[in-house]
Amino acid sequence: MATPTALTFALVVVETAPVGRLRDIHSVPAAAEMLLFQWPYEGRGAAYRTALRSCLAALEGKSTGATARDTFIAAAQESGVFIREGEGGPTLRSRATPGTRHSRRRVLAPPARASRIARTSGA
Repeated sequence: MATPTALTFALVVVETAPVGRLRDIHSVPAAAEMLLFQWPYEGRGAAYRTALRSCLAALEGKSTGATARDTFIAAAQESGVFIREGEGGPTLRSRATPGTRHSRRRVLAPPARASRIARTSGA
């Protein structure tokens, strides 16, 4: 089995099944969990299968976290759930028009506004 530090990687942000909900993926176990339990069924194509095999191989110590991350991003792009990659976690705020059915949808906000948004939204 791989060491815990070998299983972490740079942040990847994806959208989960409840549309508008974002999830930070920063490790092989988190990527494997997302692939196994939260991946959209219609997005389970060739890139999905490659990513799943790569994550499982990394968990067994037969591959690297970097390879698992790269294949996870490819699967996310193929299935349309990829949001972004980079440093630091996302801050969530509403993006839909108030009063509409989906007015609680969330999107990324600039990190500098994180504490102010948390105080005003009651989070």
